[in-house]
Amino acid sequence: MNKQCSTCKETKDYSRFYKKKASKDGYQSQCKVCADRSSVLAKQKRKDHYREHRQQYYLKNRDVIQRRNKEYRERNRSKINQQKKEYRQSNVDKIRAQDRAYYLNNRENILRYHKQYSIQNKDKRKEYKAQYYLRNKSKYLATSSLRKKRVKKATPPWADLKKIEHVYWVCNFISELTGIQHHVDHIHPLQGDIVCGLHVHTNLQILTATENLSKGNSFNPKNHRGIEQASET
Repeated sequence: MNKQCSTCKETKDYSRFYKKKASKDGYQSQCKVCADRSSVLAKQKRKDHYREHRQQYYLKNRDVIQRRNKEYRERNRSKINQQKKEYRQSNVDKIRAQDRAYYLNNRENILRYHKQYSIQNKDKRKEYKAQYYLRNKSKYLATSSLRKKRVKKATPPWADLKKIEHVYWVCNFISELTGIQHHVDHIHPLQGDIVCGLHVHTNLQILTATENLSKGNSFNPKNHRGIEQASET
């Protein structure tokens, strides 16, 4: 038994049609291929319609929606923060990978934004840092004391202190010149998992703050630049 499809007009076996009790012959007028295609198109059309409807609704009621969302966040601040905290703890690797991928894909834009923001909000950032320091003074002192001990322990008697000081001067000069915060980093970490370096000028490199913080305490022998290379650039 064959039947002609109402859409493609091809004559096909009844097994190529979906069943439909309401029809006279018990089958749909469209073949399965055309019916599936029509279903996909209809879903996409409804999806586009709902999206457009939501956008129009938001534009007409933006103030009401924003006020309602703000009120909800204020009423449920602790709940929302707890949910975010739990999500971050459960998806550490996923979030880290996403952040890393985003940074690599948008590195130039991010650095340009931070540079412009630093220039335009110099006083604001200075005040924020001062306030942050006052709120976390004990933490800063503890960290600073511990770091001083590590640096002192890793500084050999033959280290050239003037050259070390010059590295930090160059770093500060680059930060002021570019408007981008730079850090002095140890190529071989003072307390690394693979190798422990010394606090000497040949073990120092200048990185942007973003690069240094993302690098952490890791060491990659194929991906570093020493102070000699940084000074040339």
